Amino acid sequence: MEEILKELAYKPYNWLPSEEYLSLLASAKVNLACSWAETFNYNVAEAATLGTPSVISSTIPLPGVIVREVNNPVHIANGIRDCVERAYERSIRGAMGATAKFNNHECRRILSDRLPLVRLP
Repeated sequence: MEEILKELAYKPYNWLPSEEYLSLLASAKVNLACSWAETFNYNVAEAATLGTPSVISSTIPLPGVIVREVNNPVHIANGIRDCVERAYERSIRGAMGATAKFNNHECRRILSDRLPLVRLP
């Protein structure tokens, strides 16, 4: 496994302060978030609002390059390639950001309706 990782151009990170994390996410070519199940994937939403495309599974309710077989490294690699090749298309980036902002607005609206004493920023 270590030999394979040496061939990849990646850098692992530990937990980062919020500013550093968002800066890193904004500068990334692609965000990888393939999952068997996910109730809400914050890093995909954050990446979308920053204009960083994501490779996702069908469990993530945001636009991105969807990998149907999340346990298949070839499918994931193809998703990363497709995402990187399309990363700077304005229409893709705009759609991701618009969907994330809409979902955020709807979530806040629903929470405000159901929890009237909670004030959201």
